[in-house]
Amino acid sequence: LLTDRFERMLPIAAGVAMGSAALGTIISFHIDAATGAAIVLVQAAVFALTFIFAPKHGLYAALKRTRNPSQVPKTP
Repeated sequence: LLTDRFERMLPIAAGVAMGSAALGTIISFHIDAATGAAIVLVQAAVFALTFIFAPKHGLYAALKRTRNPSQVPKTP
């Protein structure tokens, strides 16, 4: 959703995974919950935000394209 290139996807995926693990662990510590569940919930939230706000393929971008058809991206 964030990129169409595999070379860019790898560091993005690694960064999201490390960030989700760290944030989920901190959240689980403070709310005294299961660590795995907190990490999964953080990852789900990241996915939901990405699905909505992705620059090319997100729902918000699709809504903008339908309102302004001149911004439709050209396919390679």
